[in-house]
Amino acid sequence: MSAMGLSSGFVRVTAVLTAVALVSGCSWRLESDTPTYPSPDATTLERDAAADLEQAILDATTSDADDSTSGTVLRAQEEASAPVRLDALGGVYEAYPDVTPTPDGTAAPAPGLVASIIEARDSHFTVAMSTSDRNLAGVLLSAGLSHALTLWYAAWVDQVVTGTEAVVSAERVLDTPALDGETLVPAATQLDPAVVSQLALTHDRAGYLYEVLGARSTDTEREQWLTRSALQRARAAALLTLPGTEDLRESVYVTPTRDIADAAARVSVAQAHESMIGDTYATLVSDAATGDVAWLLSAAFDAYAQAAAYGDATADSAVIPALPGLEPLPSPSSDSEA
Repeated sequence: MSAMGLSSGFVRVTAVLTAVALVSGCSWRLESDTPTYPSPDATTLERDAAADLEQAILDATTSDADDSTSGTVLRAQEEASAPVRLDALGGVYEAYPDVTPTPDGTAAPAPGLVASIIEARDSHFTVAMSTSDRNLAGVLLSAGLSHALTLWYAAWVDQVVTGTEAVVSAERVLDTPALDGETLVPAATQLDPAVVSQLALTHDRAGYLYEVLGARSTDTEREQWLTRSALQRARAAALLTLPGTEDLRESVYVTPTRDIADAAARVSVAQAHESMIGDTYATLVSDAATGDVAWLLSAAFDAYAQAAAYGDATADSAVIPALPGLEPLPSPSSDSEA
């Protein structure tokens, strides 16, 4: 072989080896597929969005400087309740928890506390009615109810403090654009008639309790107990008009009449009983048919609101759970015969 032929062959071999080295030294392969990364499902996105709304409320409790009566009430309630809901939702998702975000000077100002609560209430109800995850729906319906109660209570305390007429004993219906059919007694229901019969019995028993409280009191206090008694008796009768129900009402009930000689003790008994009724309805919500959700929420709202209205009009006296129906509440005792 000539020197020129050897030199030419050497060049070709060197070029091939160099090309192989270049390809093998890269971090990818020509035959590799494009990598795929897992994406969150719809339920995860819904849960994350709900958690973000609760975090926004918690942030607003410190950033919103509203020191009005209603603002103070909202702040006290949400400072205690928002962390409970946030925990139930698994907390706020952080894609890069170790990275400190750079402040964005062009970001829109955060909404105030009232706006944040209203947005969370309506969004929770809306998503709950459409999500495919029943557990998430239960948490969101409960959280939305709590927000609705907090907003109502703050407005009610403001009315009391400013001297605006604020009726103590009354029926109150949940009001939100996110739901349809808010009422205290439906025209029809898919609940088991036996359950409806028990609800009617619960209201009739409450009516009897309020008659006992009225008999132990005088003047305005007596009026408020007897007013609620009439409302409870009427609710029981209305529920019994639904198809398939059985009238389980009795003429006399066992009531917690021990140690209710003073007004404070009577308020405590009434609050415990209304909270128990609210918890009964709220517990039914998560497994209810779509058409029953609104009226069950309203019935729970009415009972919890009534319990709150019986207390002092202050930021700390309201009986409003963070997750009604998902948190255990104390039941009223039944120590003696009326």
